[in-house]
Amino acid sequence: LMRQSRGGFGAMLGRGGRGRGPGDERRPEGQPEREQSDVEMKTEALRSLLEDQTSSPASIKAALDALRKARQKAQDELALARKELREIITSRQEAQFVLMGLLD
Repeated sequence: LMRQSRGGFGAMLGRGGRGRGPGDERRPEGQPEREQSDVEMKTEALRSLLEDQTSSPASIKAALDALRKARQKAQDELALARKELREIITSRQEAQFVLMGLLD
């Protein structure tokens, strides 16, 4: 959820990020590829439109609006998950999660 809500910094580094090509994911051997999140799919759709010089401003705006909506949904889901987590953990665990950057 955190990765989804942030929208993926890799988008700013180019298609594959850090010099890697598309699909060159770093994952342990034998691990199946995970399903893309809605934010990742919307990001890829917008990126494809931007790479196509013939894309209309209306289609770019629609894709941008869809990405923003998906990011907001992910942010809302993350906020709810964090709230629910706080309700079931101890103060010590909460402090550790804050130090780890998982909770605010």
